[in-house]
Amino acid sequence: MTWDEVLTATAPSGHDLRPLLDLLFAQAQDTWPLWRAGHDALHAVKVKAISDRGHRVLVQTNPGRSRSVHAAVDPASIAARPCFLCPENFPPGECGLAWRDLALLPNPHPIVERHLTIPSRAHEPQALAGRTGDLVQLARDLGEGMAVIYNGPRCGASAPDHFHFQACAATAPALELLPHDPPVPGMLPFSSFGRHFLALFDAEPAALAARIAAAFAAWGRIRPGAGEPLGNVLVRWQAGHGTALCFPRRAHRPAAFFAHSARRIAVSPAALEMAGILVVTDAESFERLDARAARTIYEDVSPTPQEFAAFLEQLL
Repeated sequence: MTWDEVLTATAPSGHDLRPLLDLLFAQAQDTWPLWRAGHDALHAVKVKAISDRGHRVLVQTNPGRSRSVHAAVDPASIAARPCFLCPENFPPGECGLAWRDLALLPNPHPIVERHLTIPSRAHEPQALAGRTGDLVQLARDLGEGMAVIYNGPRCGASAPDHFHFQACAATAPALELLPHDPPVPGMLPFSSFGRHFLALFDAEPAALAARIAAAFAAWGRIRPGAGEPLGNVLVRWQAGHGTALCFPRRAHRPAAFFAHSARRIAVSPAALEMAGILVVTDAESFERLDARAARTIYEDVSPTPQEFAAFLEQLL
């Protein structure tokens, strides 16, 4: 396939994309068997809520996410497989919308409703630099009820060789922690289930984009190293302002991912996991994942309290 065959319309930047998105999902339902099967399977996944100190996260067992959860992202493995975000490797029936230089594609293995994969139409590495404006504008165009996601190349992105966002219904439990009347502009730190993350608020898209870029740069000063600082971002636009949840990270996967047999929990946290939807692919991991295990998973990949305090100092 080619992009010309996949993309059925252009979604203009700066406009309400909801009507076009409704048509896109209707088309996928009618013409794309793989997406239809994945969407139907979403309604059969097992979900449980677990609580810790008044906060909650959801655990979902979703076999369709196996490729993402277990993705090998080392350079040799990436070089040995075809890129599944390039159109020549798409399955029959894949469809999408053009938006700027990106493509809005229904995700055939969704975690929540209205799940989109949003790759660049060029094969280029996963990197947020220069893309924060796209991240915020896309959240604004998709409207209230949707969130746009960025996963860093070492923080849950199963295709670190091909730039992409994701988007989905804004149902993540971390959003429940936000105040109904947040400071705009402003920022608020949160600690929950062993996670330490930051919410940024602004009514100006360009200003919110700059805040996100500044947060990544600040985290890079706390944990310097090669490549992009580890992190995930979730952006939502509602009531005339944008909110960005920024999850600085210190590890790609928790110790439980690498444990043997009875101690293993196959979870590989990306943005939605950090925002409170922990996805596993097998019944054993689903049963083992209780409040204590969730806290340990989050602590393994999140900043220490000391690192997070230093990160906040960089932003004040």
